[in-house]
Amino acid sequence: AAAEVLAEGLRRTGRELTRDRLIEQLEGLRKLQTVYGPPVSYGPGRRLGANGAYIVRMDRAQGAFVSAGGWVEAE
Repeated sequence: AAAEVLAEGLRRTGRELTRDRLIEQLEGLRKLQTVYGPPVSYGPGRRLGANGAYIVRMDRAQGAFVSAGGWVEAE
């Protein structure tokens, strides 16, 4: 999910990439749907994208991630 957030921030920033522009674009993310977690939002006063995480494992036979414990809330 973190890689998806970074990729979206970079897409939104465009070719004129600077640290400040990337931060500005990341702070504008609202309810970005990710493959591996719930929608995430960021803002100037919000740096936590999700309040937890899914626990998964890789099933090599299927070549896919499978649940290994479900959702775990952040402490």
